[in-house]
Amino acid sequence: MYYSKKDIKILLDKIDNEQDKFFILAIYNCIKGRSYEDLAELKVTDINFNKKEIYVNGRTVEMDDYFVEVTKEALIRKEIEPIIKSTK
Repeated sequence: MYYSKKDIKILLDKIDNEQDKFFILAIYNCIKGRSYEDLAELKVTDINFNKKEIYVNGRTVEMDDYFVEVTKEALIRKEIEPIIKSTK
């Protein structure tokens, strides 16, 4: 079964937790790797909001406006900071 971006957005609009939204969008956008190591190793510095890109293991994944919005909101709420490694 194939889900369109519209289908994913409808699903995500029903979810309150921004971290859950981020992970669903990341997986939908092929950021997972074997055993989800791409997600586990993702750093805040891997996200370029100006270019709307995430850099993962030598790949560049483009972010649409909704993915950017969800990611920023999750970081503001500190919901993915413990998961996504900070460079502090």
